[in-house]
Amino acid sequence: MVMNYHKQAIPVKDQIQLLKSRGLLAGDESLAEHYLNNISYYRLAGYWWPMQADKVNHLFKPNSRFEDVVALYSFDCELRLLLAISPGQGGRGNWRLTSHQTIVSFFCLTMILSPEKRVDLDREG
Repeated sequence: MVMNYHKQAIPVKDQIQLLKSRGLLAGDESLAEHYLNNISYYRLAGYWWPMQADKVNHLFKPNSRFEDVVALYSFDCELRLLLAISPGQGGRGNWRLTSHQTIVSFFCLTMILSPEKRVDLDREG
């Protein structure tokens, strides 16, 4: 079955303007651009869904902030990482991950952090 999509992709700067026109406050637009480039509009949409007063026209409740969307997304990712590891015998973590959870966990770990807080995965120690 072939899916026909009618919405055209729009540049990230236009995505920010669209969100602002719908009432979402985006304080630091360069940071919003970073997150939209690295996480994506549609992945974040699930996290701003509860902030919408009108879910048909996608209008946001007063004082809804992009920073809160990212905070909620980050919390969800960190919680998923914590729940993926359970204490095992001998002080070692017992990993119980499916391949999907592994991909999601790695994505969350590497992409939610702002550039200055990004984890250096190549670092020794």
